[in-house]
Amino acid sequence: DPINEAPMLALDMRQAQRKGATVAVFDPRSIFLPFEFRHLAANIDTIDADLGAVIHAAIDSATIRKLDESAHEFYGSLATVEEISAARQAEIAALAEKLKDSKRPLIICGTETVRWQTPGRAADFALLMQAVGKSAGLFYLMPGANGFAAGLLADAKVSLETLITAIEQGSIKGLILVESNPLWQFPDRQRLEQALEQLELLAVMDYVNSEVAQKADIFLPTATLYETGGVYVNQEGRAQAVGPAYRGGIPIVQSGDGDHPPRIYGTGIPGAESQAAWQALVNLIDTEQPLTAEDLRANILQWLAKTEPGFEQLPGIAKIPPEGTRILQAPHPAEHFASVPPDGGPYTDGQFEVMAVERTFGTEELSVYSACLDELASTPGIFMNSVDAERLNLTDGDRVSIELNSGAVEAILQVAADMAAGTLVIPRHKDLDWQKMGTGQTWVRKDQIRKLG
Repeated sequence: DPINEAPMLALDMRQAQRKGATVAVFDPRSIFLPFEFRHLAANIDTIDADLGAVIHAAIDSATIRKLDESAHEFYGSLATVEEISAARQAEIAALAEKLKDSKRPLIICGTETVRWQTPGRAADFALLMQAVGKSAGLFYLMPGANGFAAGLLADAKVSLETLITAIEQGSIKGLILVESNPLWQFPDRQRLEQALEQLELLAVMDYVNSEVAQKADIFLPTATLYETGGVYVNQEGRAQAVGPAYRGGIPIVQSGDGDHPPRIYGTGIPGAESQAAWQALVNLIDTEQPLTAEDLRANILQWLAKTEPGFEQLPGIAKIPPEGTRILQAPHPAEHFASVPPDGGPYTDGQFEVMAVERTFGTEELSVYSACLDELASTPGIFMNSVDAERLNLTDGDRVSIELNSGAVEAILQVAADMAAGTLVIPRHKDLDWQKMGTGQTWVRKDQIRKLG
């Protein structure tokens, strides 16, 4: 079962391909897309160099000499076709010829499975093509809904791992989780569970009965986005308002047995209905007279404008047009063409790098609560390059054990010829013990891969 990311983006790419665009994918995994494309099974460490070699070969050096010094130096730092692995040189050269004729090239850059410097390199690649007269575009593919807004507001010094470290050191005694279940995706589950047990107080706000909600000392139910509405920022930085589409409650067809609504007067506490998470959180930290939802939204937008300059141009939620409002960020002080180059290639030494990835079904938390999707989310296997499998005397369908940092994961091996050598791909599937990887890069030796039975 092939791995597939961002189905909506795939459909947009299919439309471009049908209009004559050439689509090339640099990715170590076995990739499925609903149209014809060129797949370069590049290692994570060679993606930057491979794409740089395509751009270097596609741009005439005489044109570069007319640009400023920073662009000239950046162009000179790119790998040449001759410096790329011999197995990929012909494909790199062919793509360069396509790029020469392209007037509107677009770079789509993932942000989750690549090295930390790759998004910056992608931006400079697009800038270089713009500098030589091409109308080049750049699109970042971010994990999770509202990833652009989360990135704008994220604290670069704080992560889930730093919070766990602070809990382990005793500096954090209580934790409030707002519609967040770290047990679902943190790659070292054992460590996280031990940290949660160490807390004196765990409060959870959520609208699903997640694992972490079951561990909570205090649980506050929240209303869903569909009941409350909100503002999302898409991948191109466009803020869009989403209105409530559903009001919670028991349908009349159930409460009235298909007839008139029952005339029953309840004894529940007025105003005790679930609130949006942001409303409940504000009520926890603000002891003053509770504000209306509209006033709270206005206050939050004012805070956003002070926190992130891009939100200064955002009108009130009721005034956001249907097509959304582009959030324009202030110019970044960093110089162009200042991204960090690759560090020299993959560190293999006969080892395999383990990649944890998403799938269309079975890895997204909310979807696993839908029983009708269970069949589509059938347990996947661990993916390995066919040449690597042959060297280890393994075949497609073998049950294998991979010894990770915190224990072994067992699964069916799925062998693929169209993926990079030296890579093991493990989906973050609900039925796989992938959360034994630990944080940071994970490498395994050959002797840590065993055939079972």
